This record gives sequence, structure tokens and C-alpha cells, in this order.
Amino acid sequence: MKKISNIVFFFLLTFFSSISVAMDDPTRPPFSILTSREVQPLILTAIFTYPNGKMAIVNGRSVKIGDRIEEFTVTSITAYNVELIGPLHNKETLWLVTPIKQKDDTHRD
Repeated sequence: MKKISNIVFFFLLTFFSSISVAMDDPTRPPFSILTSREVQPLILTAIFTYPNGKMAIVNGRSVKIGDRIEEFTVTSITAYNVELIGPLHNKETLWLVTPIKQKDDTHRD
């Protein structure tokens, strides 16, 4: 009888120890955070205007209105910028040339 109870105890011990290995540690961050890749900034390098539409080069990839770049969607392409909308409806504008802020001449003495 003691031999059977030892065998059952050993079986239950190995069974529950294998389950505990498979369980997630609640103190560890989620897997997606551990494996997340570094987010690269979006860089506009060119804009082309054709008779049938406009195209831009963002992060080395050609895009047109409606295309997706990572989690953003291209909503507008003008001669100088590309407008995007993100998953939280946040708007981003990529400029081909950084706009120069003009000096305000209205406050001259």
C-alpha cells in the first residue's frame, strides 16, 4: 500500500510541476512588450505629381493616398507634405522641406 501511495505521490508531483512550468509568471511583462521592435520615424524623401495622381516616398517605400505605412494611413499628398492619420485618429504631417517660420514684422518699433 505504501508503494502505491508513493507512486501516486510521485505521479502527482511530476504532473503539477509540469503544469507550473507552463504557467505564465504574472510579474513578467506581456510577450508583445518583450518582443516589440523599435519604432522607426517616418521620413518623407520625395513627392511626385503625375497626371493621374500623386505619389510619395516614405521610409524608402512609394505610397499613394489610402496606402498604409505601419499603423498610419495616407490621407493627403500635396506638393510639400504628406498627411497621415493614426489608429487613434491622430494626425501627422510629414514635410518634404521643414517650413521656415517667418519673422513677424507687425511689432516693429
